[in-house]
Amino acid sequence: MDQRPQLYDEEAALERGQQRTTLWCYSDRQIRFAINVIGSGASSLLPILSIIALFFVKDTLARLGLVCVFTVIFSLCMLTATHCRRVEIFAATAAFASVQVVFIGTTSGS
Repeated sequence: MDQRPQLYDEEAALERGQQRTTLWCYSDRQIRFAINVIGSGASSLLPILSIIALFFVKDTLARLGLVCVFTVIFSLCMLTATHCRRVEIFAATAAFASVQVVFIGTTSGS
């Protein structure tokens, strides 16, 4: 027996004398596409935002704190948005953090 929820049929409901509703039904394909677009946007924005934040903050301790914050956010995004193994998440997070540290080391803190 199919356990999937039934889609709302507005025409059949109107024929039965029920009122019009604002219920919207989306296909799995549409939802997956929207999630992929949002995930791609977030994965593009996170490294950009971290570098912009590190560029404008001049205090070294504050920069290191930002590296920690952005690294944790990146790791949580990888954990929740992908089906990667822990070792892959660890490697990607280490690479992300190292890029930020190199940026701090090559820009002046004053």
